[in-house]
Amino acid sequence: MVDTGFDLDRATQGLNNDDNSNDKNHNDKESTTLIGAASEIQQYSVFEKEQKKHINSNFFTLGKVIEFFKIGFVNGFIEGIVLINMIIFLQVIYPTFKEYFLNQGLTANEKFIWFMISYFPMIILTIWLSTLARFYHGSITKKATLSLLTGRTLAFLAKALIVFFLFSAIYEVSMNSQEATYHFLSFFTVIVEFFLPDNYILTNDDLWNYYINYIIPSLKETTINTFIGLVIFAVIPYIIVITTGIVRVVKQVKGGKTYDEY
Repeated sequence: MVDTGFDLDRATQGLNNDDNSNDKNHNDKESTTLIGAASEIQQYSVFEKEQKKHINSNFFTLGKVIEFFKIGFVNGFIEGIVLINMIIFLQVIYPTFKEYFLNQGLTANEKFIWFMISYFPMIILTIWLSTLARFYHGSITKKATLSLLTGRTLAFLAKALIVFFLFSAIYEVSMNSQEATYHFLSFFTVIVEFFLPDNYILTNDDLWNYYINYIIPSLKETTINTFIGLVIFAVIPYIIVITTGIVRVVKQVKGGKTYDEY
């Protein structure tokens, strides 16, 4: 029978109690971020360790599950949007533009820099979220961690599917409606000319040739790479956290058996 008089938030609040109203308002805002959610998970971990007994996971209520899921989903979706926008420019437009209009390929340094700019924020966040594995013990902490990571994972998977179908649609429309695409591209002539040398005379045919022979093939390849990248970044923290939890349980079981045998 669950003791409904137990208040998880009130119990953990004592670990970091502060009566200052400004700090409370700050904490309310912070609780909607990944850092705020991770901080709460850390508090739950400390609380469960101090209790030194099993606490029913139902104390982490459905409302809290939805709250953590939402934090993970919203932040994960924003991460995906930033990643996609950077990849479109850094790995599709810039390299092909430089190759076609300036007759220059990317240097090794540029490739490395563009890769780091595109993926570095995602790599850092993925590694940081993977560190939640050290708090993955205790029923409440596990439930909170999985709620957060599940939201982020589903956001990335949803974004991966959206990107795949959106980029695929652009590819199909460009290939099957070439006349309409040709006229549509003509509106971007002035914009492209702004980035070209002064003596370069850009025609609609040049822009079309660049788009159909450079942008589209690069977009097709980038679509697949982006889809794979989003899926990988989505599941890595999930796998690390769950695997760490399983390893910890196995060690505890083995330790218990060794103690009993002794």
